[in-house]
Amino acid sequence: MEAELCKWCGGELDFHELFDSIHHGKLICSLCGRFHKWVKKPENNGKRTRTSIYDHMTPNVSHCGVCGRKRSELNVRETIELHHSIPLEEGGADEMDNIIWACTACHKHAHWVRDYFYIHLNIKLEKTAHV
Repeated sequence: MEAELCKWCGGELDFHELFDSIHHGKLICSLCGRFHKWVKKPENNGKRTRTSIYDHMTPNVSHCGVCGRKRSELNVRETIELHHSIPLEEGGADEMDNIIWACTACHKHAHWVRDYFYIHLNIKLEKTAHV
């Protein structure tokens, strides 16, 4: 794979890992230091695409499996989303037994909790205590 080049100075773009994200980093020019874009960490490339085999089921889910709010009670920019109880990168299965349907707020909160424990406290949650 060819290295990407800076559109301003032609320098090579380097991947910079973020301390607070287990999934993403940023591309910065090695010469001029300009930020170019957010990217997946190289080890996450090709693991999974945005489309899911469960997408066709989302419209049929009537409420959040965490807080219990019904679709009709969600805010304008909220929806019901798929959440893996045990992350795929930790060996969780991409199967219905490992799926929770959560509203946008609960889904974001679950990932925030994971990031807080995993990154900031360097604590791995027990398999039975996943959010």
